[in-house]
Amino acid sequence: MGGDSEPKAVNILACYIHQTYPQLKVAWYSGRTIISPDVHKADFDYIKIGPYIAHLGSLKDKTTNQRLYKKLDDNTFKDITSSFWKK
Repeated sequence: MGGDSEPKAVNILACYIHQTYPQLKVAWYSGRTIISPDVHKADFDYIKIGPYIAHLGSLKDKTTNQRLYKKLDDNTFKDITSSFWKK
């Protein structure tokens, strides 16, 4: 789910999906470098931040500026970006 221009609306949708389809994972993919304070991070299972910058590469490149975070059981987030890097 994108929605950088309407974070409150996306957050409402994330809550709806979690309540209606609890088996689904909900992710926020943002081109911004920080998540809006209007976003309740606990409503998402994954959050990806950072604009795609071609010369820095995608998540699979160690030089990427993008970061992917996974929600843990205690509602904190762990940076899992390195799990996508080429070996």
